[in-house]
Amino acid sequence: MDSSGFLLVDPSFRPVYADPESIKILGYPNNVSSPESLDGIVTHKILSFLPRNLAYSQTVFVTQFQSGRRRYLCRAFMLQDHWSPDVQPARIALLLERGLPGPPGRARKYSKFGGMYEDPFSFSPDPRYFYLGRAHHEVFAALRAMVRESRGIGISGLSSLGTSLSAASNLFYQDTAGKPRPVVMATCRMNLSRLAAALVEQHHDDKGIHWPVRVAPFHVHLIGLNLEDAGVRDEAERIYRYLLEEKVEVLFDDRDARAGEKFSDSDLLGIPLRLTISKRTLKEGALELKLRAGSQAESVTVEDALKAITAACG
Repeated sequence: MDSSGFLLVDPSFRPVYADPESIKILGYPNNVSSPESLDGIVTHKILSFLPRNLAYSQTVFVTQFQSGRRRYLCRAFMLQDHWSPDVQPARIALLLERGLPGPPGRARKYSKFGGMYEDPFSFSPDPRYFYLGRAHHEVFAALRAMVRESRGIGISGLSSLGTSLSAASNLFYQDTAGKPRPVVMATCRMNLSRLAAALVEQHHDDKGIHWPVRVAPFHVHLIGLNLEDAGVRDEAERIYRYLLEEKVEVLFDDRDARAGEKFSDSDLLGIPLRLTISKRTLKEGALELKLRAGSQAESVTVEDALKAITAACG
């Protein structure tokens, strides 16, 4: 176990990733540093001890090969597609180990599962032993380095339909050997509820949602205060009709509620722009405009408010 290598290959056995030790093993006696410089030597060497149909036969394959005077054990693991398990693997992981060691001295027994011992990565032919050596940790480290972790939310689901529909529809393609094969079909379903949840997760603060303009249910939240005053109510309704005529999507809050309650509900709903009309703004001949994503409100005329709304809505 003092010499081991790891590499990933595609179904044609072309290297996708290879650590220095695997290049040294497979490239011997050539002195090379990268799989690109081998000019097919690595692929040719792999095909000398692995069957060409390996990706289509089984999920794990173990064999031996010789490089120079040394003999190596090769373990091949087919990496299946998580979303479409019926589709053939896009990658094959190869673990190259020198020699055929027996059970390691510090190995420990592995627990039974379903009445059987499980040990998919054992260096020992005895499956009752469970041991992670240096080569195993190198494999995990290499795989870990190729995985980018980030938070996410699933908004769609992909399901494989196989080849039955394509065969019935006479939908075929030619493989590398020139033989016709049915196209593997799939279906994708978008979950609108999860899509909305993903948007809210990305666009919110401690007060509530702030919708992006392009997906907001309304562009403007028109809030009327002091609507018991006939003049204020008439002006609020006039502005509401005016905005509708200008093709602006408006939500008019004409409830009999306190100003603080209306503002709090507006922040919670997250409509991008808030317009407020009251006795004070009516006396000033203006409206109070506030962006949901902003912190300060400003007094503007109806015309300037419409320009701001048009600019914000693109």
